[in-house]
Amino acid sequence: MTPFSFSGLLAGVFSLGFGLFVLIKSTDKKIGRIWFLFALSVASWEFGAIWMGLAKSAQECLLSTRISYIGVALIAPLFYHFVRTFVEIKSYKSILMHYIVGIIFIPMIFTKEFFWRADWIWGSLYYARGGILHHIFFFWWTGLVLYSHYLLFRAYRSVSTVKRDQIKYFFVATAIGYTGGSLCYLPNFGIDLYPWGNFTVFLYPIIMSYAILKHHLMDINVVIRKTLIYSLLTAGLTSAYVGTVTLLARLLENQSATPLLFPAELFRWFSRNITISFSFSCELTALFSLAFAFFVFFQGKRKPSHLIWCCMCLAVGTWSLGQGRSVTAPTPEESMFWLRWFDYLGAILIPVFFYHFVLLVLSIEQKWLLWSSYALAFCLEGLSLTGALYSVRSYPPFTYYTVPFPPYTLFLIYFFGLVLYAFVILYRHVTKAQGQRKNQLKYIFWANILAFSGGCTSFFPLFKVPIFPYGVYAVPIYIVMTTYAIVRHQLMDISLVVRKTLLYSLVSAVLAAIYVATITLMAHLLGGRHGSASAFSSALAAICITLLFNPVRLRIQRFVDRHFFREAVDQTVLREITGAFVHEIKTPLSNIALPAELTLMDMEDLKKGKSLADDVILKIQKRMKYIMDQALLAGSKVEAVREATVADHLAKGELDLRQVLKSSLKHMDEHLRHPRVKVQFDVPASLGPIRGSARQLEIVFANLIKNAAEAMAELPANKPHEIHIQAAKNDGHVQVRVADTGPGIKPEDTERVFRSHYTTKGPGGAGMGLYLCRQIIQTHGGSIKATGARDKGAVFVIELPVDRNGASK
Repeated sequence: MTPFSFSGLLAGVFSLGFGLFVLIKSTDKKIGRIWFLFALSVASWEFGAIWMGLAKSAQECLLSTRISYIGVALIAPLFYHFVRTFVEIKSYKSILMHYIVGIIFIPMIFTKEFFWRADWIWGSLYYARGGILHHIFFFWWTGLVLYSHYLLFRAYRSVSTVKRDQIKYFFVATAIGYTGGSLCYLPNFGIDLYPWGNFTVFLYPIIMSYAILKHHLMDINVVIRKTLIYSLLTAGLTSAYVGTVTLLARLLENQSATPLLFPAELFRWFSRNITISFSFSCELTALFSLAFAFFVFFQGKRKPSHLIWCCMCLAVGTWSLGQGRSVTAPTPEESMFWLRWFDYLGAILIPVFFYHFVLLVLSIEQKWLLWSSYALAFCLEGLSLTGALYSVRSYPPFTYYTVPFPPYTLFLIYFFGLVLYAFVILYRHVTKAQGQRKNQLKYIFWANILAFSGGCTSFFPLFKVPIFPYGVYAVPIYIVMTTYAIVRHQLMDISLVVRKTLLYSLVSAVLAAIYVATITLMAHLLGGRHGSASAFSSALAAICITLLFNPVRLRIQRFVDRHFFREAVDQTVLREITGAFVHEIKTPLSNIALPAELTLMDMEDLKKGKSLADDVILKIQKRMKYIMDQALLAGSKVEAVREATVADHLAKGELDLRQVLKSSLKHMDEHLRHPRVKVQFDVPASLGPIRGSARQLEIVFANLIKNAAEAMAELPANKPHEIHIQAAKNDGHVQVRVADTGPGIKPEDTERVFRSHYTTKGPGGAGMGLYLCRQIIQTHGGSIKATGARDKGAVFVIELPVDRNGASK
């Protein structure tokens, strides 16, 4: 693999991963989608660079370059669209025009006027030479990118401080990426400067990730625990450590280390040993899959879905182990052994286990198709064990690889047909799900999409597609994503309390195991080439590097403590929690102030003889009872907010939704009395009990009623002042609808009103009420949305899921 190909792999993985992260986490879905498409176009170019760097002929180089440029043609208009959306400068005609220009250039890419030949340069790879159309494309592309950065610079001077910090990091990140990536154009013009600048492209996701953590870029609020940062830093240092150990070992052996100091020599060395790294990766995947299967089995409930997921993990591990061992087997017989009893034993079962798992998770019954799939898998296992599906042949860089026989087509139809059908079913339910259920299904969907996409690259060598199956390295991602979903969203009903020390110890143990295995492998390879002294030299190098490694690691940890986590916690999490507390206790405390003041005045009148004691005592009794009620209400609200912010899996009991709504109305009596609001209460008693926290749900409904009353307070007396509360069962949900006849909500504000510290009430509003409402409803597995138009009133719709017994979860 050439350095250019490796830079493409690095930038492509980082760009695609960051694009998916923004798509999933961004609260502004429009801007999240645009950024994901932009990141996808960058990744398509970078993954194409891998192919370009590995091209064996000029024609293959031209083909790979032209296909890669489809993504390049869309990078500039997508970036321009994103910048205009991000800085809120609307110009739909201009955006559409540049999209059209980019699309027009795409068919031109495949003409000789765009790329007319490819030359062998730098003694390492072919590179395409541009024609007249390429030069025109370059000036349009570069001009649009520069103009987009100018828009950012212009907006920087006229926005708020927070937005200014976001723009600053965004500008720097994309400027670095574009500056380095644009150097890839130079050889197209005949300037044979090696495109080392492509290595800087992967920096833009890193810089923007920091901006997201520090300045909430694109309204993404991420809380990353210290242990995760430490683990990532440790992983990075360990990677650098392994490389340094190898170099130091060579120096201690009095061997010339100069060639290894050149990047090209390093890449050639790893290219010659790519089979070893492939096999090692497969065996690690098998180990992690096996460990994850046992983890789910022992930590989760003994449900069918858990057991089938364990079986799928075992099947993935079996396939991966067989895949890794079969390609390095010294004889065809041994390779066939690993294929029959491990590789295809697992590969044939993976689709049916995955399909079965999806059906169980979604509570879908398709018994006929399921058992037919198991029967077909059983038949394919028989064909595999008898040798009717495949054989092996020599296939460099692997020792041996699978040769498919005609019946292998049946396996391909079964594999892709069943997997794609399962993904279609899963996708339909992801789009319809709400709350925590949606998050769980979303992680299942994306984790397995990445795993299957990566694993399917192992089919390329079977059909002589000249692409190395690098995707196999991505298969373990499904374990990482699913584990995160278990910890974050209680996937498969597994709730974990991960202590810092335990997590950090486990990560350190895994890194240590990888480190020891890598050092052993390096010592073995060097020993084979330079004698047994390599093992001793590697051990001596390891001791020397360790003495330097620990102080550096501790210094970085202290730096992160001092400069990162303090600000992240103080400015985001603490701000939102305290804001929620203040918002909820403000009303009962305000209600206490007036009767307390009136009581003090009556006591003064009694002292001066202006009032009778009996009259004053009676008033004081009523007011004290009211003050006690408000104090208890404040305490109840504080406890409810604490429960909502501490954890979202606290035990919830059965409650009567109708009674909760009535209690919320009672608490809002003072707000409803002054503007003479008329309340229409249309909640049937036949709703039945739901499961949840009454105190938390009262906060939700009380906020909605109070907001409606305050919105109608400024209406003229001849206008209706009405709040309509409805509740009904609807398609497996309990739906509550709170509507008013107030001034309504602007269409562009229907999503913004749920953001923290966003208010339409001016200086008097805290902007936390509806934000807290959404947090509480989501912890109940439901959803809340706002609709309405100006001068037509606002409507808030809450949906809570019901279980099979009619109870809301």
